[in-house]
Amino acid sequence: MKNILFIVVVLMTFSCNRSPITNPKSVDKSKIIRKVESTQPQNNMQTNPITYELIKDMHIEDVIRQYPPILDEIFILGKEGGTITEFRIGLLNIFKVEEIENNNIKIREVTWNINSKQNLTVWYNEKDNNWIPIDHFIWDKGIEF
Repeated sequence: MKNILFIVVVLMTFSCNRSPITNPKSVDKSKIIRKVESTQPQNNMQTNPITYELIKDMHIEDVIRQYPPILDEIFILGKEGGTITEFRIGLLNIFKVEEIENNNIKIREVTWNINSKQNLTVWYNEKDNNWIPIDHFIWDKGIEF
């Protein structure tokens, strides 16, 4: 009897894992201007320790070369691919809703592993062909936004 119960539980588990799960927050990736994920193996930590204070005054290309990110994405704020989610809510402290609705605000979102438990995301805004850091967020790995 125990064996039959065990088999039923295992079969139910496998059948549940195969059911399609849709993510209501999924993004149409064709609408994103550019999204680059690191080709390097993702460790729990950067090879070189990284902090916002360390990189905020560096040119973005130098930062990326010295500290390869796990994600580098460019999008238009407020449009598909650049939706303001709970994760990006801090950008509303920088840009007014009217600005977001009326302009094409180009944002570059770059994320790094900073240690075994946390990531650092920095948002850059393009001004005069330069990427200027405008906000950052340190967040615990495993958090779903």
